[in-house]
Amino acid sequence: MIGPDKPTPANTVPQQPDPGFALQAAGLGIWELDPTTRLINWDDQCRRFYGFPTGGPIHYAQTLTAIHADDVSRVNQAVEWAMNPQSEGLLDITYRLVDFADGRQRRVRSTGRCFFSDKHQGLRFAGVLQEVTPTTLDCQQRELAENALNFRSLIEEAPVSTCLFVGRELRIEVVNEVMLGYWGRDKSVVGKTLIEALPELKGQPHLQILDEVFTTGKTYSARNVKAELFVDGQLRTYYFDLIHKPIRNANGEVYAIMDMSTDVTQQVIAQQQLEESEAKFRTLIEEAPVATCLFVGREMRIEIANDKMLGFWGKDHTALGLPLAEGVPELRGQSFLTILDTVFTTGEAYEARDARAELKVGGVLGTFYFDFTYKPLRNAAGEVYAIMDMAVDVTEQVLARQKLEESEARYRSLSVQLEQQVHQRTEELAAMNEELMASNEELLANYDEMAATNDQLNELNHLLSRSNENLQQFAYVASHDLQEPLRKIQSFGALLHDQFADTLGGGIDYLDRMQGAAGRMSTLIQDLLTFSRIATHQETKALVDLNQVVTLVLGDLEMIIAETGASVSVDTLPTVLGDQSQLGQLFQNLINNALKFRRPDVPPQVSIKADVLRNSQLPATARPNRQAKSYYRIDVADNGIGFEQKYVDRIFQVFQRLHGKSKYAGTGIGLAICEKVVANHGGTITATSQPDAGATFSIYLPA
Repeated sequence: MIGPDKPTPANTVPQQPDPGFALQAAGLGIWELDPTTRLINWDDQCRRFYGFPTGGPIHYAQTLTAIHADDVSRVNQAVEWAMNPQSEGLLDITYRLVDFADGRQRRVRSTGRCFFSDKHQGLRFAGVLQEVTPTTLDCQQRELAENALNFRSLIEEAPVSTCLFVGRELRIEVVNEVMLGYWGRDKSVVGKTLIEALPELKGQPHLQILDEVFTTGKTYSARNVKAELFVDGQLRTYYFDLIHKPIRNANGEVYAIMDMSTDVTQQVIAQQQLEESEAKFRTLIEEAPVATCLFVGREMRIEIANDKMLGFWGKDHTALGLPLAEGVPELRGQSFLTILDTVFTTGEAYEARDARAELKVGGVLGTFYFDFTYKPLRNAAGEVYAIMDMAVDVTEQVLARQKLEESEARYRSLSVQLEQQVHQRTEELAAMNEELMASNEELLANYDEMAATNDQLNELNHLLSRSNENLQQFAYVASHDLQEPLRKIQSFGALLHDQFADTLGGGIDYLDRMQGAAGRMSTLIQDLLTFSRIATHQETKALVDLNQVVTLVLGDLEMIIAETGASVSVDTLPTVLGDQSQLGQLFQNLINNALKFRRPDVPPQVSIKADVLRNSQLPATARPNRQAKSYYRIDVADNGIGFEQKYVDRIFQVFQRLHGKSKYAGTGIGLAICEKVVANHGGTITATSQPDAGATFSIYLPA
């Protein structure tokens, strides 16, 4: 038997004090400091240590007045450092307190921990206070008896999960309800060893860690510690921030361990899910089929960039982690950095097409074009924290389109020149016709000078004939010289389309557009030549049955009539003096316009009616080229898109269009041809219309 006069063997564990004595030996007080308000809630034991009366919370600054002047700075530094997230929130400091009444000093040790939110803001800062002043045994026993009750109450009422393990076997001496809830147990575990109460801990590292704390006497703290616990009949995984603090008896020997834990399972799972999501996101960007990267923060740090994007920049992976302005320095002075800053500020996505960028690739600064999107990414608080950039290199397409546009501009210039030459010839012919009319009037007025006038008339006719011949030769040359390169473009384009369609990729679209432009140019030249021939063609005095003319036209338009679902009604039409070919072009253009300018989803309806008017019944706007006692009025009416009446004079001019060529095809010459045909036959043409109410073209021909 080991008695007071017998030394304890070295391999024997010191005699364990009974539970009451253990609590008395602790001599602990509990405190909690609010990191925001700096107010401290004390238990009675802490108040006794500091000499403060009972009452409400005490401000942290007031507590410093009870600390020895030589220790204030050191204590303040330790507290401030514990509330810094980089310190992991731990506090362990010994200092002196001075009694206000008698100046008596006592030495205390304060230990605790500050807990932080996900945003690294202090939430709770709690701990214990223990007197370590050397005292007589009688004083210790009196204080320990009082402290035991306080210590048990401290643990049971602590706002954080707390328990006390006594002895190396870790017998559960005191445990509060919060800790029991974590374990999924009740008060029946009190008095049991930890392995008896929580057998599922076998094979987990917790028992070994507690044994090391008991052996070394060093406090152990850790965050996000994994534990498998039986709760509600199921083995589940939890995570805790915890502190294992050794408790010593009067001889300085570790006899117990106080455990304080905080359940951070939800935060850890959320962090794991976030990390998993970020890993998937990174993989998605790195393996994306298009150039993709992620800029983080307002400085646009290159967090992720796949090989395609690095290739566009002409950079390698050393650019990762750098701000964009440093990783790709040639972007300074270009618009991209400003646009990214605006997206980060406003949170609104930005898209661009054919954006020009100057980039140094292979050590050479070059010009490139991109379609790109800047999409802002937001965190859980809804704040923009990054921008995802996706880009497609369209340099080849842009350069090809620029060349095509240059080619179209050259052809357009040729068309304008041809139009100007035709217009000039037309004016010259009109001037010659005026001279002829003046000569005829002079001939009638001066019969005696008829011979001389006839000579002048013959000379003018000769000049007119030569002018017409020259114009026809010009038209032939213009047709041949302009049509020949267009035919080559269309032929070579067809060969490219048939033989290399699979290798052209996106370039096939530009090839189709090139052929389309060449086709439109060819149509324009044909229409100009038609207009030129009509302008110089001598009127033929032959009887023309307009019923036959319209029948032939409807036969030519049979396919488009069927495709559009159109209906065409024709009254009995008169027979007139004129040129059948020109009159055919007149009705061809008018009926084709009625079918082309139709309203969406509304089948075209075209009606052709005829009437006879006396000269006095002509409307004021009708001014025929030849006077007659009566006129045939032929109306071609439709139910199409119509136009505003104020544009009625404009529509009969060459190259005048009221609608874009991208929506309605054509050269803008058709109605000018109609006006010229009617004028050649001594008549006039006009129109009435309203938007979306159809149009009626009225032709007046001498009867």
